[in-house]
Amino acid sequence: MRSVVGVVVSLAATVSISACNATAPETVPSSVPRDASPTTVVHAFLDALNAHDVEAAKRLLSPEFEQRYESSADSWFTNIVSITNIEVGDPLPQVPEGNGMSGYQQGVQVLTQFDLEQRTVVSMHNGATSWGYMLARESDGDPWLIVSQGMG
Repeated sequence: MRSVVGVVVSLAATVSISACNATAPETVPSSVPRDASPTTVVHAFLDALNAHDVEAAKRLLSPEFEQRYESSADSWFTNIVSITNIEVGDPLPQVPEGNGMSGYQQGVQVLTQFDLEQRTVVSMHNGATSWGYMLARESDGDPWLIVSQGMG
């Protein structure tokens, strides 16, 4: 009888541990491949923000945009509680003028939808959010970088 109880306790512990692992927050890959699509870059960026992995998120931004992003009053680097139910659309070609794309040869816009929860509501509301990201690069061999964001 004791061995049956031991097996049941062991199985219960395994199921409990598996259940905890199933609900753990997603982790972000340590790096996104240089040839990643704009859709992959945006999804990785949102996943990094949701995981509070600021360094992974920063690697996906242009240096100029990173400085603006970091200094905003409600920076997504410090104000995000969670970003869930992420849907990322297909990239839409854009002429690389304005919107942070000046000086780049190739540009796209990627529209997203997600549920946002912030620590402090400043410029965006919590809840269902439509948001767009502008990405740019110099040539086919360069990685896509997020250079701007705004209403989707």
